[in-house]
Amino acid sequence: MKLYYYILLITLIFFNCKEINKNIEQNETEYYYPSNESFNPQIQEKPINIDSIENFGKLLTVTEKISCEDQLPIIRINNKNTIFNFKIFKDCPDAMDVIDYKQRNIVLIQGDSIIVNVLISKPFDSLKKVLSNHLLNNGSSPNYSISLDKALFMYHQDSTYDSKKVKEHFIKLASVFNEVNSENGDSLELKIKLIEYPFTRIPIPQLPIE
Repeated sequence: MKLYYYILLITLIFFNCKEINKNIEQNETEYYYPSNESFNPQIQEKPINIDSIENFGKLLTVTEKISCEDQLPIIRINNKNTIFNFKIFKDCPDAMDVIDYKQRNIVLIQGDSIIVNVLISKPFDSLKKVLSNHLLNNGSSPNYSISLDKALFMYHQDSTYDSKKVKEHFIKLASVFNEVNSENGDSLELKIKLIEYPFTRIPIPQLPIE
């Protein structure tokens, strides 16, 4: 009889654990960037598990390869009960496309700094203010985007930059965007492009004194 109750107890625990796990899975929240509507099932997308990538250099290599195969690289990040899916804009070097981005339409994240309109450098903890200004500017300030459609966030790090730190940046970027987006009727988009080369400020030479 004791054996019967023991088996019954183990069985109940097993099914209870399965039910708990099922509830946890059901409580997961999933986000898509630039927006939910931007994900098109007719376009071939290839997810990238950032936890399997060693550093930013390897991430660039993987996204380039996917882009050159006419697929869309999707960086997928699972953070506790939240899943972030980032559609990454990455040019294929073989395509030799020439794209001219206006400086004011770009906010660059590099290291732990945010560079606005090439000229203005801000700390990473000012992300919410910069993101709000950039996405909601609509041409008002000459330092931020002409329109929401043109607003772009570029991301660069050294090739050896740990992918765990890249992951932290992307989670922070998504979390701040979600907050700003919810405050504006979920009408915004977060476009991210990875770039190979760092931004270097070129000093303007002084004019000779006559």
